[in-house]
Amino acid sequence: MSKAKQKGTAFETAVVRYMQRWYPDVERRALQGENDKGDIAGLEIQGYPVVVECKNTKQLDISGHMKEAIREAQNAHAAFTVLIQHAPRIGFDKDENTGQQWAIMPLHDFMELFWLAEGNGYEPINSTYGE
Repeated sequence: MSKAKQKGTAFETAVVRYMQRWYPDVERRALQGENDKGDIAGLEIQGYPVVVECKNTKQLDISGHMKEAIREAQNAHAAFTVLIQHAPRIGFDKDENTGQQWAIMPLHDFMELFWLAEGNGYEPINSTYGE
């Protein structure tokens, strides 16, 4: 396994462990090539699946990484997507550090989450995922 792959796996594992504090069924997803469905499975919001894509890269490429996450959300028929980006100079060896990593998502997903949190039903207000 390449060093970059090892770094990515270590980051994904730390993020999964952190998420499992609240959602024990969260797990790393196996790679599926061009039909990849994100790095982390088992996270849902009121029954609607969330695709989580993790990136542990020196060079920030939020646009490129978000495009990848959205494509994977389409593959998974997910309602929401979030990119977990390793924050520069913040480790992930302890939960308090892992919790400081960046969670990035499209604004329309963010607004739909608030819509759901207020007790409204899910009404897709975007066409990002081909709906």
